[in-house]
Amino acid sequence: MKASVNYSSYEIKDDLGKLIREGDLVEDDGTKGKVVTGGNSHGKIGLGVEYEAGGYDWLDVFPNGTLHVYGHEEAEK
Repeated sequence: MKASVNYSSYEIKDDLGKLIREGDLVEDDGTKGKVVTGGNSHGKIGLGVEYEAGGYDWLDVFPNGTLHVYGHEEAEK
């Protein structure tokens, strides 16, 4: 099941319907990352994912839109 993206409110939910928020730990087919707030040179600001292996993508394209929240960074400390 794909993650649901509401572009008018920039809300993205995972495969089980949980709202994804900054600091969540997400995975898709073995690719893991942490949700962070990011921006680009065009002034777009929103949530993205920093991959464990390096790199960054906007949350709605990480890596193919099928996301599962498996934790939160505060709980991991």
